[in-house]
Amino acid sequence: MENKFLIGTVFWKRYDLFKMFVRHHQRMGLDILVIGSEGEKSKKFCEDLGCIYIEHPNSPLHLKFNRRVKYFLNQEKYSHLILLGSDDFIDDVVLSEIKELSKKYDVISWKDIYYHNIKNGNSMYSNGYKGTSRSGEPLAPGRCISKKVVKQLKGNLWSTNGPATPDANVWGKLKKVKNKINVSCKEIGGVIVDVKSGINQHSYSLITMLNKHKKLKITENVKKKIKNMMEQSKKEYTVGKNVVIPPNSSIGNNVDISDFVIIEDNVTIGDNTKIGPFSIIRSGAKIGKNCSFTAYCEIRDNVVIGNNTKFGSRCTISANAIIGSNTTVKYGFVLTDTPNLKEGDVKSVKGIGDNSLIGANVCLMPGFSIGDNCIIGACSQVRSDIPVDEIWYGSPAKFYKKNNK
Repeated sequence: MENKFLIGTVFWKRYDLFKMFVRHHQRMGLDILVIGSEGEKSKKFCEDLGCIYIEHPNSPLHLKFNRRVKYFLNQEKYSHLILLGSDDFIDDVVLSEIKELSKKYDVISWKDIYYHNIKNGNSMYSNGYKGTSRSGEPLAPGRCISKKVVKQLKGNLWSTNGPATPDANVWGKLKKVKNKINVSCKEIGGVIVDVKSGINQHSYSLITMLNKHKKLKITENVKKKIKNMMEQSKKEYTVGKNVVIPPNSSIGNNVDISDFVIIEDNVTIGDNTKIGPFSIIRSGAKIGKNCSFTAYCEIRDNVVIGNNTKFGSRCTISANAIIGSNTTVKYGFVLTDTPNLKEGDVKSVKGIGDNSLIGANVCLMPGFSIGDNCIIGACSQVRSDIPVDEIWYGSPAKFYKKNNK
């Protein structure tokens, strides 16, 4: 049986940051359990975001922390609990590593972490407790624990008579588990980031001071990744079932991505665009604003689509094609890139201009283009470059008349 993961977090104030936290992890396909302490206000807020919510007093903290563990213990559908603060974010690389390691280990912890100041956009790297009196102890954010271990501990990970520091308290029990592993997010190319907003137990300036002597560096690529993670989590868009948004893809506001859509790396989707179910958006594709794809469409690598362009179901656009703005493409359209083998295995594609109408089941053959303000009749096979302002139809498509609209 495939492992099923639940994020367990605790919530206190910081509503805007918590909304970002929820959006980010829900878009990775994770359920989120929240233990809150502000009554109806926090309950409604969390449930409106689609979280599982339990009310519990904010103090003592060890009881609040254990409440999420006890809920997890009683839910058969979840096999593993991922513990995060409501200001901690993990990326898809870390989640993939957790999923793989959970097949072998009961406790997965992390040696290092990134910090991000949401007020000024600065980020830094920390190798955790290395070089301190707690050297060798892993950090708490992103820790994954199996139900087997939780059952052994009877749901009491935090003790009333343990260390006052929550991390040290829980590690006092988990370090006795034999089947465990500590991993470096930096070494696997992943990101766990603790976001500092000004209402944190430890401020960004304090963390900076404590790590200054270590002289640790953060790469520009990681800074960019964290920045994009924060920007994407601020945006309002809807993601369906079994959809994962890579952190290096950019999704606009009010985008609606339906169930079972695949979004690959470095994809850009503009505001107010709708991606229908079972569609695939390949690496590097750029889709403009106010576009729509009915269902089962495939937009291949590095395709560029303008604004206000609509596609019916089961359309395929081959790699590197360019589709203009304000164009309507009916169902079953194929823009092919099959090479002419007599000329070598070289694929050639062009595209469609602005303000054109393409009928159902049209095939645009390799290396040809359709100009601006054109109309192509249904079931046509286009084997010629079609100039602007013309109407063509047939197989092969032939000129019919000028489009004088």
